[in-house]
Amino acid sequence: MSKLVTLEGLQKLKEKLTEQMTEAITEAEHLKYKIVEQLPNVSEADPNTIYLVKKTAADGESNAYDEYFVISDKFEHIGDTKADLTDYAKTADVINKIATAKSAAIEAAKQYTDGKSGDYATAEQGEAADTAVQSVKIGSIELKKGTTVTIPEATSTAAGAMSATDKKKLNEITEATIAEIDALFE
Repeated sequence: MSKLVTLEGLQKLKEKLTEQMTEAITEAEHLKYKIVEQLPNVSEADPNTIYLVKKTAADGESNAYDEYFVISDKFEHIGDTKADLTDYAKTADVINKIATAKSAAIEAAKQYTDGKSGDYATAEQGEAADTAVQSVKIGSIELKKGTTVTIPEATSTAAGAMSATDKKKLNEITEATIAEIDALFE
């Protein structure tokens, strides 16, 4: 029989996974950054540390650092902290693009609704003119006013209405208990 997991069960699962991940992270060696005025001797350097040496004013950066890491018993310059934001969007550019897209969407919606106006009844045709659909097209099938539509039962390959048998199966699904969820981790 199928089991349904409750919100409480999912919360318990989240807590167990968080606890296991925290424990795994705590036990792992971590890479760290350390700002130094000059690089230490290689023999005294921590192999899990990227050493940051402040760039000189002549480098043109007042808040940038060169990055060094011990590789094969010597310091290697692996990069710097300067961020190149040349290809990033500026706030004004994003705002303008959103405004342009919004205007285009409104115009497209107006054109669409103007083109659909013939599908609806006019005020002269009655009180419910605002919602009286005269015809509807679904794919290549056009349904005229007064058409009866029958929705077939859903199958494993086609959408449709749920049968009484399927509804009974759905009702037979039971909730998994906290104990059953706990058993998954034992």
